[in-house]
Amino acid sequence: TKYMSSSCTTQERYTSHSSRSERHADNEEIARLRRKNAKAKAAYLTMQGIYKGVLQEKNRMKFDMTTLENENKLKGDTLRRISEELEMANKKMNRLGDEIITLSDKIVALQCENNALKESN
Repeated sequence: TKYMSSSCTTQERYTSHSSRSERHADNEEIARLRRKNAKAKAAYLTMQGIYKGVLQEKNRMKFDMTTLENENKLKGDTLRRISEELEMANKKMNRLGDEIITLSDKIVALQCENNALKESN
């Protein structure tokens, strides 16, 4: 067999090998595993970079959402204030309309009184 046991050290395995080709096969396997490990490390670093980027984007979006919520609150406050001002202006216009009607009635009454005085003279 290629290996004595799973508990053998690398040196024991090499000592127990019967040929140079088996050592060569082991070296190729070690080289293959090292390449695979290097690819895994590169993939891990790539994923770590992506994760950090996603985390930064998430934090930026959270900041943007907070900013938008604050802006919307300010806009809501402004709209409420404008609505209250419009309501007050509408009440003033209604009062002025009532005053105009009252003044028109007084004008008509004064004109009638004036006509009556003219006729009596």
